[in-house]
Amino acid sequence: MKEFLIFRTDRVGDLLFSLILIKIIKSNHPNSQITLVASEKNFEYAKTFKLIKKIIILKNNLFSKIKLILELRRNKYEAIIIHDGKNRSKFVSYFLNANKKITCVTNLIDTQIEIIKKACNQIELRYENSSLNFLDERNQSLQKIPFKNYLHLHFDEKWVYEEYIKEYINIEPERKD
Repeated sequence: MKEFLIFRTDRVGDLLFSLILIKIIKSNHPNSQITLVASEKNFEYAKTFKLIKKIIILKNNLFSKIKLILELRRNKYEAIIIHDGKNRSKFVSYFLNANKKITCVTNLIDTQIEIIKKACNQIELRYENSSLNFLDERNQSLQKIPFKNYLHLHFDEKWVYEEYIKEYINIEPERKD
């Protein structure tokens, strides 16, 4: 059985792109185990996806990083994918064992799908457009949304930063429970 480790230690919207990659891994290797290193911001959402075997939170402090290295070092991964491109993820992955280590680099030329396709090529995975539909892989019992059929849109504030929100200090939405 192949094990994959994916770092996605940023926000929920960014996690959506990793879910496409996770679905591709599972379609190529149905018996594989996927561990996701998540942030506190995307941990709860990530738990609703049954394709992910284990989810670990990485806090951005040295103790958390060392603890994670010691926990994950026992495993040998088929691939470690740093899908968030964060230095903390690169640091932790440096000390881990894998056949391949991939850093998905975001640039101004490639779309997120092209970046995922490049990662698939590096670990010899077959990309399928059907992997774009990953919401059907959710564990419905863990959803906190009162309806099942919905369209999930991702809007990244970086897309309009220069034009609209550069002068704002805090653009984080408040959560009302």
